[in-house]
Amino acid sequence: MKSLIAVAIITLPVWLLAFNPEPLNAQESQEHQLNLLRQMSDIRRKMTLSRTLKLSNEKSTGFWAVYEDYEQERIALDDQFWKTLLVYVDAYRNSTGLPGTLTDQQAKELLDQFFTNQSARLALKIEYRKKFAQAISIKKLVLLFQVENKLETQEMARISQQVPLIK
Repeated sequence: MKSLIAVAIITLPVWLLAFNPEPLNAQESQEHQLNLLRQMSDIRRKMTLSRTLKLSNEKSTGFWAVYEDYEQERIALDDQFWKTLLVYVDAYRNSTGLPGTLTDQQAKELLDQFFTNQSARLALKIEYRKKFAQAISIKKLVLLFQVENKLETQEMARISQQVPLIK
């Protein structure tokens, strides 16, 4: 039964996209698709954490309350990352009409945005390490960040396969 519910939750965004009665313009469609991808990713992340951490009911309540706050801030950083990535892809396609051509200024701005985002991600993890430590044991905390890092690495690997390299 749990696996049936999990499949339903994971596939719900796909069904919503398939049965959307209103056509979207290109920008709305891109944002809508990114939103659905993020929702599916977030559901998988929570399911993976729940399965891996195996928290008692008592610990679970405190942990998930902190995690929801963490998740909101992490999602805001994800959104910033996606916006930067979309600017890169758009600039890659349109800067001169030739693939792989960006101006030096565009490249610098995108790199600065990337590093700012990565620094903010690390700061968020450091900030929430203390909050999570009040809700779960240190071993569970280490496990939490191991799983988070693994999921982030897998997601970045999938993204990097789709993003063209700068020339």
